[in-house]
Amino acid sequence: MNDIHNCSHEDLHGELREVPAVFSCSNSFELKNELTGKEIKNIILEFMGGVKKWAQENKYFIGHLKVFVKSEGDFNIWIATTGKEIDIKELSGQDEIDIKHIELDITLIVFGTDEKTLELKVLENLNKKFI
Repeated sequence: MNDIHNCSHEDLHGELREVPAVFSCSNSFELKNELTGKEIKNIILEFMGGVKKWAQENKYFIGHLKVFVKSEGDFNIWIATTGKEIDIKELSGQDEIDIKHIELDITLIVFGTDEKTLELKVLENLNKKFI
């Protein structure tokens, strides 16, 4: 499953009515090797850190960055940021669950770039982390 979501920009405006770049997708990954819940959480945090760094280096503004990961074995984690603190919501006791397959939902809203550039950067970072 690899669905790119289409979003309406009519209500999303920044300073001087700037329209942000929006990227949203759902994807499933079959991992080469089993990973623990903690390892997957760390990969997602590294991915988000890479996107945040890219945005900061280019003086872009993160409106929202949200990742939801779920898998067999009741693994669920939600990680989000608006550019500063990263908020993590997860079930307790899932750090040691062994996971081979994940479903990943990502939504990013970034001001200062275009959608194609944002999409390429996100997919490049995801490929580095999961493939």
